[in-house]
Amino acid sequence: MIRYYTFLILISFFFCSNILAQPFKEMDIEMVEELAEEYFNQNAYYNALEMYEKLYEDSKDKETALTIANLNFNLRDYKKAASYYGRVVRNDKKKEYSDYYYELGVSQKLVGNYDEAKDAFLELKDRTENEDLIQAANLELKGMAMAGKLPELPEYIEINNAGTAVNSKYADFGAVKDPSSNTILYSSMNSDELVSDAFGNNYYAKIYSITRDENKKWGKPNKLSAKINEANKHSGGIAFSPDGKQIYYCKAITDGDKIGSSSLYVSNRVGNDDWSGAKAVEKLNDYNIQHPNFGELFGKPVLFFSSDRPGGMGGKDIFYAEFNDGNFSSPQPLSKDLNTKGDEVTPFFIENTLYFSSNGHPSMGGLDIFRSEWNGANWSKPENMGKGFNSTVDDFFYNKEGNIGFLVSNREGTRSVKSATCCDDIWVIDESKIELGLKLTSFNAKTKKPLSQVYFDMY
Repeated sequence: MIRYYTFLILISFFFCSNILAQPFKEMDIEMVEELAEEYFNQNAYYNALEMYEKLYEDSKDKETALTIANLNFNLRDYKKAASYYGRVVRNDKKKEYSDYYYELGVSQKLVGNYDEAKDAFLELKDRTENEDLIQAANLELKGMAMAGKLPELPEYIEINNAGTAVNSKYADFGAVKDPSSNTILYSSMNSDELVSDAFGNNYYAKIYSITRDENKKWGKPNKLSAKINEANKHSGGIAFSPDGKQIYYCKAITDGDKIGSSSLYVSNRVGNDDWSGAKAVEKLNDYNIQHPNFGELFGKPVLFFSSDRPGGMGGKDIFYAEFNDGNFSSPQPLSKDLNTKGDEVTPFFIENTLYFSSNGHPSMGGLDIFRSEWNGANWSKPENMGKGFNSTVDDFFYNKEGNIGFLVSNREGTRSVKSATCCDDIWVIDESKIELGLKLTSFNAKTKKPLSQVYFDMY
């Protein structure tokens, strides 16, 4: 239904830093066009973008402008994407590109330009006969109307970027606290430079451990051993088992800017801070699986996860499987009140509440964080977590342990290798302890005068 509006769980691994040795002015247009296509096919998207921009300077061709817009959108440079989508649709006298008012609207929404986004969606509805796009536009309009009514972040909660000790300029995601210590596990590309697969330099997301003390100071990150971080695969999406003795996580192979395949693995704790070699969880790996997290339904432990397997509503949906002594039952999808035609990802369950991210429910940005309460039989209507937890871009991987929590976002303020919103960072949620002062005064019931000596039992 939505052509370019995709969720990149491991964002844009294949950037390229190579600068062309031959100046543009010495290259003919045919050579630039060949290079643009070659770089694109090799997933060297920044190099391809550079070539297409050169072609556009020469031709002002709408198809080239559209390619530039799509590349910028999928590389999450929404300001440039909006600029080029605007050039396409506003110079479209024959109305051949009217449907791209949708992409223009989404780009403007993600930038935070709600008025411009609203105008684009309304223009789309006037021009198109595509019912899917009309429904998608209505969802975006509903999300923007809702955004102004969402609650502000409570005063006792602070959300701050985890900083350079944790975050690189590439993708950093999936932080989770070890329930038995102050150690945090997370995944990172761990690079501050533009990197490329197309030129033989392979970079993969790996799992790291890091400590955070009571003064909120970070230690030094340590990459887990090759027993966990397999070569030539991305590792991430960590969940501790209910007893804390195992970690479940995913290993993924990418196909361009999307997940090609993703499978679930388990590793046993060895000592306090080491892990055994990982083994595939065969029962659940018949389809792609991502973002595992343990919880409880119907009085039984379950594993929640996100998947594109059959049985969902479309896109990625949240499923669960009963967990018994290391064995899993057949997965079941959550209800259609939670799953949508869009993407539902990164489930986290605590205290009978499921937190997850979605772009299929009305949102103030792209992926927003929602919560739904479980009453033992049914889920409540998903509730948007509001401002601060959510932004005008993507917010996901929410979880918490005590007074500390984490989320992942590409909101402004993120460390980024290219545009301000290209790459995901880990953000820390700190909840202040609420201290209540209790003052007791006693009176004589008849005279209403204060009593001078009173003893209380407090239990």
